Parts: sequence; structure tokens; C-alpha cells
Amino acid sequence: MPSKMVTDREKVDEALVAALTTHREKVLEGLQERLGPWLPEGVDARGFTPYYEALARLIATHKDRLAEADRRAQAERLADRLTRRRRDEVAAELRRLLLTLRLATKAVFGPDDGVELLQLEGRLRPDPKIVHRAALDVLGNLQSPDLELPASEVPGVRVQASDWVARLEPLAAELGNLLEDVARDRQEAGGVTVEKNEALREHDREVSLARHFVFHLLGVAGQPALAEVVRRAIRSRARRSDVEALEEAAQPAESEDARR
Repeated sequence: MPSKMVTDREKVDEALVAALTTHREKVLEGLQERLGPWLPEGVDARGFTPYYEALARLIATHKDRLAEADRRAQAERLADRLTRRRRDEVAAELRRLLLTLRLATKAVFGPDDGVELLQLEGRLRPDPKIVHRAALDVLGNLQSPDLELPASEVPGVRVQASDWVARLEPLAAELGNLLEDVARDRQEAGGVTVEKNEALREHDREVSLARHFVFHLLGVAGQPALAEVVRRAIRSRARRSDVEALEEAAQPAESEDARR
């Protein structure tokens, strides 16, 4: 979901661009009326048209850049969340298996020999890194060439360390890979966040200049009502009603023929 700070800026930007486009002719006419007497011979306010249109494109471009940076940040967070969820699932499964094996070794070999076999004592916290470290230690003990299983205290029960290794090893390997993925994702997410913050600062710097220029331009062009609507909407914390007023100002005025 897009962040509110970005969508709030998008709404103002879109409404302002629409207002600029809708009222272009009135603004240019107003500039001509106000500045015409002082323009060089043969020059009129139409010469300002490319700059006027460039203002709208500048605002729209920075709006799009900010929206794209926000989308990348959101996508990165979603991907990271899925990886962390899988990490936690595998860690929980591996922890259950380790605890089951500890119970089994105590039951089969007795409390002392069972603990010594796995070297897994005390409370096994659910932290994925701790579970992974414990699993590697248990695997190291079970795969040791010097391993000698104690005598079973349960008649008829035989234990194969290789069977336990076959259960533990895939989960431990997957959890190790997921821990690396999460660490890498954390670095990538930090980079994407930096990019978004830079896009946000660039947007606010460039677009703020353009918005305030538009506000004063409308005043020079004899559009005080529209200028006031823009002034309210370009505040740092524009209210919803301010943006809606700017959106309404962007709607073309109904023609006299249509009213009839």
C-alpha cells in the first residue's frame, strides 16, 4: 500500500497540474494584459507558453519519480516480509525437531548420556540465529567420526545417527540460507529507503519552488481567486478540503451555451 505522505503529495501535484492546464489561456491572457505595455514590440505573453508548460511537466515528473521510489520501497518491504516469514517457519520446525531429539535421546539413552550425546542443554530460545547455531552444533556432534552411541536403555530400540542427520541437515541448511537472505534484504531495504528519502527531498525542494512560482504567477496574471486556492493547497499540511477545492478549480468552466 502506498505511503500516505506520498499519496498526499500526489493529490496536490495532480490537481495543480490539472489547474495549470485548464487555466492556461486565462493565465496567458492575464499576463499579456498586465505586462503587455512593457513587452518589446512584436513580443506577447505567448512567448511564455513553453515555460508555463514546463512547470506542469516539472511537477508531474517529480510526482512520478516519487511514486516510483515509493513503489520500490513497498515492494522491497513485501519481499522482505515473505523471507522473514519463511525464516521463522523453518526455525520453528527445526527447533521442534531438536527438542524432540533431546527428549528421544534422554528416553533411549538416559538423561546423562542423552544430554552428552547432543550437547543440547537448557532452554532453546526460538530466535532463528540461536536455533541455527544449536542445530549446527548438534549436527557436528552426530557427524563426528569419534561418535559412539551409548547403550540403549530401551530394549529393542536401535538408533542410527545418520537418520537424525538426514532430518536435521536440510532444515539447518535452509535456515542458514534464509538468515543470509534476511541480512542481505536488510541492506537492500536500507538502500531503497535512502533512495525514497532522496526522491522525497528532491520532490519537495523542486516542486515547492514550482508551486510557489505558480502561486505568484497567478497573482500577476490577475487570477487572485485561483491563486488563493493554490496557496491553501500547497501548504505543508494541506487539508483534504483544500485539495478538493484545487481539483474543482481544475474543472473547465461551463460555457454560456451549455448553461442555456
